[in-house]
Amino acid sequence: MRTRSKPKVKRGAGWTEVSVQGADMPAFLGAAYQLTDAAHAVVGRAGRAATATLWPKKRTSAARLAERFLAAYADQLSRWTVERANQDVRAEVLRRALARIDASGAAPGEPAPGLSVEQKDEIARMLAEAEAAGPDPLGIARSWEEGRDA
Repeated sequence: MRTRSKPKVKRGAGWTEVSVQGADMPAFLGAAYQLTDAAHAVVGRAGRAATATLWPKKRTSAARLAERFLAAYADQLSRWTVERANQDVRAEVLRRALARIDASGAAPGEPAPGLSVEQKDEIARMLAEAEAAGPDPLGIARSWEEGRDA
């Protein structure tokens, strides 16, 4: 887990509190959301520390909730790291896709600045492959009724 300090866990009668100094808030909120099947969660901040107070909904132990929260937080940290690293790639794919459907026929704008030549080539290859497949090769745009009658 990439945090600045070791997570602190406090337990009370029927509740658990997990506190992480310097927590990544999107990842912390995502971890709290992942536990909403098993616990009620209240998330807050005190300075640079993020705190999640968890109350079990079912017969889940307070210790188990803390373990599950910390595991979910580690997963969310990984997901948000990947999301942030791929932001330029997604922006470029969206820019090119919007340029392709532009009714005025405008040419695509400047590529996203953080993309390597290999990434730009891969995006171009994927878009060409999608265009070569035709307008709807899998029949996704058909309604359920049209698919049933075919």
